[in-house]
Amino acid sequence: MKTLFFVIIIIIVSPSGAAGMNVKTVPLENGVALHIKEIAFSRILPHAYYDQAISSIPGVYPDSQIIAKRRLGYLTKNPAAVYSMVCYKKSKDQTEVTVSGVVTSKNKAWSFDAEVDESAFADTLMLVMEMIADVPFNKALQPAAE
Repeated sequence: MKTLFFVIIIIIVSPSGAAGMNVKTVPLENGVALHIKEIAFSRILPHAYYDQAISSIPGVYPDSQIIAKRRLGYLTKNPAAVYSMVCYKKSKDQTEVTVSGVVTSKNKAWSFDAEVDESAFADTLMLVMEMIADVPFNKALQPAAE
C-alpha cells in the first residue's frame, strides 16, 4: 500500500506527470528560452513541487547550490495565480542557473523552466516572473493540447 501511494504522489507532483501536454517555448526579451508545460492540477501544488525540488536537487546534484527559492507566492489576487520556484546551479563551479517552478490558477497548473548564465540571472528572473504571471490568462502562452 505504501508503494502505491508513493507512485501516485510522484505522478501528481512530477512536472512530466501523466497529464503533461506539449511544451511551449517562449523567448524572453533577453533571448533566454522559457519552457512552459501544462501539468495535472492538484490542490497540493505549488507546495509539493517546491518540497520535491528542495529535497531532490541535492540528491541529484550533490554539489548544487540553491540561488533563490519561494515556496508560495501570489502573482495575482483575483483570480489567484499562485506559484513556487527554485533557482539553482547544478554545481557550484557552473555559471548556468536553472530557474524552475510551477504556477496554478483556476484548477489548472503549468510548470516552467529556463537556463540562464548567472550574469543575467537577476534580469531573467524578473522577466520570468512577468511571463508566468500572464500564463493562466493568456492562451498564446499556454502549450497546445496534444
